This record gives sequence, C-alpha cells and structure tokens, in this order.
Amino acid sequence: MLRACTDARRAPRAPRTTRAAIARTARLCLALLGAAALATLAAALPAAALAQGRAPIRIVTPAPAGAGMDSTARLVALYLGERLGEPVVVENKPGAATAIGTEHVVRSAPDGRTLVIAAAALAINPSLYKLNYDLFADLRPVIHLSNEHYLLVARNDLGAVSPADLPKLAREKPGGLNCAAGPGVGTIACEQLRLQLGGNVTSVLYPGMAPAVTALLGSHVDLMFVPIVDVIGFVRAGKVRAIANASDSKAASPFPELPLLADLWPGFAITGLYGVLAPAGTPPETIAMLNREINAVLQSAPVREYLANGWQVPVGGTPERFGETLRKVHDHYQRVIRAAGISVK
Repeated sequence: MLRACTDARRAPRAPRTTRAAIARTARLCLALLGAAALATLAAALPAAALAQGRAPIRIVTPAPAGAGMDSTARLVALYLGERLGEPVVVENKPGAATAIGTEHVVRSAPDGRTLVIAAAALAINPSLYKLNYDLFADLRPVIHLSNEHYLLVARNDLGAVSPADLPKLAREKPGGLNCAAGPGVGTIACEQLRLQLGGNVTSVLYPGMAPAVTALLGSHVDLMFVPIVDVIGFVRAGKVRAIANASDSKAASPFPELPLLADLWPGFAITGLYGVLAPAGTPPETIAMLNREINAVLQSAPVREYLANGWQVPVGGTPERFGETLRKVHDHYQRVIRAAGISVK
C-alpha cells in the first residue's frame, strides 16, 4: 500500500474535483511513513519506551516489509496508538510461511502488548505444515480487519492474454508453467491451478508477496495469484499483465473488463483476509478493549478511504465472529488441500 504514495506523487495533475481526495491520501501517506519511522526508532531504542514505564505495544507482521500485510499493520498501529495515547509499533518477523512470526507471538507474554496480524495463511498452515503451536488453542482472536481480493497476473512475455491461453502454454512450455506462491492462499491457488491445467504447473514458494512480485517482474516465474494492492501499480504501468479476476465478484476489482476465474473454472475463487490475534491467556477484558479500539479505528474515514484505495474491504466485528471465520477458512482449505493430494510438510 505504501507504493500508492509513490504512485500518487508521480501522477499527472488531477482535475480540481479529485485534488482534495489526493491531498487526503498524501497526508495519510506521510502519516504512515512517520509511523514506519517511529517503529524503527522504537525498535532501536526500547529503553526510551521503558523509561516511561513500559515497552510499546507491538504488532508482529509475519511477512516481509513492503507487502499489503505490512502496510495494513502500520495503518492500524498508527491510529490505534493515537487512540490509546501510547506507541504501537510494527515488527517484521517473516519466514516459514508466516509461522516464525506467529510462533513468536504464541510464546510472548499474554498481556495484550504483543499481537500478530494474520492473513488467511494462519488458518491454512495447519493443513500444510507441522507447526509448533495450535492455532485454536494458542491464540485468541481480537478482530477481523479486512478482506482482500486477488488477481491472476502473468509476465508480459508469457503470451497469455486470458486464462483460456494457459492450458496450451502449460502443455507446450518445457517443464510447464511455474507459479510464484506466496504464503497461504497463494500457495493453495497455485496448487489448484496445477490441478486445473492437468499437472503442468510447478509452485515456486516465496516467504511473502513482495519477493514473489519481484520475481514476476524479473520474469523468473510465469504467473501468480496476488492481492490487488500488491500489484495494481505494476499492472497499470504495463510491467505485468492481469489476465483474470480471481475473486468472487467483478465489483471487487479495479479492472472490470477481466473475466472471473469462477465463471471459467467453477469454484475457483480466492479471497484473503487480515486480522489481529493475541496469545492465549490474554485477559478477556484486554481482548475486549483492543477489539473496541480497533473497531473504532476501522470506522474512521481516513482508514476506510485508505483500505478502499488498496481494494480491501473493512470488516470489524467481535472476537467470536472472527474466530468463526478462521474456523471456516481452515475447514474450507483443509478440504481443498486433501482434494489436491497435498501432503503435510
């Protein structure tokens, strides 16, 4: 999402009717950059926070900096810190398909001061990997932040204009196609594509969406499923080609001309999510306080505008409802994984 700041700065002069919106976005961009600087300073100088009584609240992001998850975490940290009147910083701990950062939070003190921002990978990983924690026993849902929508994109020189081109390309390309697989939904989507194209697809795993997109830009991979926010600037700049909307609705895409994968391949629809969780044992009143304050953050106009610009849909709601959503995502992808014959690693 921070790429939008650079894109906006380089954009041609807009009509007067849109300048106010651009100005609001620019102000929020500057605020987010300030939040990133604050996070770096707090990480380097924890004694400053301790001198005032306690360390800052940390939101652990189990993905590399620069991706949609990281930007969403920094957005929440900025406005949550304002509401609480104390620093809230973001700490990136990528690796092992988000398991490293998640386990770090599982092992943290259950005092509400160390949280994790999670994507759908959190609910998918138990069906893919042997983990050192139990999602439903070791973490407590705080809030469902947002849903995000995906595109199927390809390198420009692949020769694919639509999904209808992929079966022939997969058969004729030596070794078949390779699909950049980010953690969670991205990994499963590549495996679903493999089944759809008769096995002529190889998944290439990446620790996060940012390095996967970089690989696609460098033509090191053929295609990938990616959240709109992580690739929209590159699509509009002509650096990669969007060939399908992988979501369940054309309303969820800035490219309404793209076909829906679900129309071409029934059942093939991808929606990601972001949410916040705390270690098990966190007092219920602390969970309730965090839920209330982050719900208020999600209702603020600048946050809703920023999420909308990144093609995310704010959700909010109770911890219990988020827990139910995680269970549904877990059960859905467990069935998909078993049907695809993917073994636990």
